[in-house]
Amino acid sequence: MMSNKRKIGLIILLGILLCACGFYVVTLGNFHIDFASILAFVGTDMSEENALSHFVIFEIRIPHVLAAIVVGGSLALSGGLYQGIVGNPLVSPTILGVLNGASFGAGLGILLGLNIFGIEALCFVFGIVAMLLALALSWVFDNGRSILMLILGGMIVSAFFGAGMYILKILADPYNTLPSIVFWLMGSLSNAKADFPLYIACAVFALSMAFSVILSRSIDILNLDEQSAQSLGVNVRFMRIICICIATLLASCSVALAGVIGWVGLVIPHIARFIMGANHRFMLPFCALFGALFLLICDTFARSALATEIPLGIITAMVGIPIFVITIYINKRALNE
Repeated sequence: MMSNKRKIGLIILLGILLCACGFYVVTLGNFHIDFASILAFVGTDMSEENALSHFVIFEIRIPHVLAAIVVGGSLALSGGLYQGIVGNPLVSPTILGVLNGASFGAGLGILLGLNIFGIEALCFVFGIVAMLLALALSWVFDNGRSILMLILGGMIVSAFFGAGMYILKILADPYNTLPSIVFWLMGSLSNAKADFPLYIACAVFALSMAFSVILSRSIDILNLDEQSAQSLGVNVRFMRIICICIATLLASCSVALAGVIGWVGLVIPHIARFIMGANHRFMLPFCALFGALFLLICDTFARSALATEIPLGIITAMVGIPIFVITIYINKRALNE
């Protein structure tokens, strides 16, 4: 059993590694920029000589790296929260139909010919709408008391928005609009820019990290039965709603920035729980940092492996599925021993 000091040290080490990798990724690309150039541009005025390098660093590469870190961390943290409140390690951000709802919003925005900001706004709004519909159905079925009814409500909402997405594909222009919708559904960070949606996603991620650590003890108690949790002073229904709202905000922001990227919210919490244990005070921060590092590496590979950029969702699936199988196998062997 790893001590708490070692867990904190491991989290700090992972954070340092993430910063180092992010700094290194900024230097990669067809336009060569070394470490000294990056440091030289920080805090300096932009002149005609260094305008191009300054633009590449601060308007393209740093926002791209920051988006990869925020999206990866948000998806992993969202998955960790969902698994914590449901008590099922096979749960992911798709549980309440959030990803399908956000995808429908993005497809609708593309079909209507909106700009990237309008598409991201609709994506975020429909992700929240999907969560609210799932909560409403749970409340209608069982007055919001049963987690099973919440999952069933999420499945209904997910199927509804999935059907809506098929309708959008039928209505879309097969030569222009349909390829854009399909590419969005595959996931990509090619549209990441230093603009308002990225700032919002960063703020949501930072605040969610803080609230997750504050609520970690209550999340641990939620894994007990409802009567035991209430006897320990936890309002089970209220705590579930708060955690669901946080996880939904994280997932919606991620889809708004990068499209649908699967497996991060399912695989990374498994690895974090295997390394850090079930204590969410340590597991959730490690989960967020490891998810950010994982997606940063996958995105770097997606942009550099071939002449054209590979959709990020394909890379995360190809890497995530084997890791998921190996993690389950290791966990099963550990339980048997």
